[in-house]
Amino acid sequence: MQIEPIAVEQTYSLRHRILRAGRPIESCYFVGDKDPESVHLGVFMAETLVGILSALPNPYPENQMPAYQIRGMAVAEEARKKGVATALLKSFESYAQQQTARSCIWLNARIGIQDLYLKNGFSPQGSPFLIEEIGIHQRFFKSLGHESS
Repeated sequence: MQIEPIAVEQTYSLRHRILRAGRPIESCYFVGDKDPESVHLGVFMAETLVGILSALPNPYPENQMPAYQIRGMAVAEEARKKGVATALLKSFESYAQQQTARSCIWLNARIGIQDLYLKNGFSPQGSPFLIEEIGIHQRFFKSLGHESS
């Protein structure tokens, strides 16, 4: 398993297949994808992209704290239950720890995968909520352990 930065365009195929199946490919283009501070990571197995994570600079909604929002994390079906998602989260968190302009990471996760975030030290925030055409989600938060500059 190899994790490396990738271009946002490389995320679209997995985003579409896993997160937006049956919807137009344009539904995979997120506001902020091309922001110079956005991070896009890919996991490769045998030179095949099997996992992606995009994190965009986006303040935490509750208090506008400078933050990264994880969006568009997906793992191909054939690579699930092999530690790909946890490796992506740990790799991104290591990167984010070095970025002192951001003090936390947050995301809206589908209910079915909330255990992944709990096992990786994220805390659920508020009640589950519906994102139309996608499903029930839970917001998660994790402090980076430093104050923003």
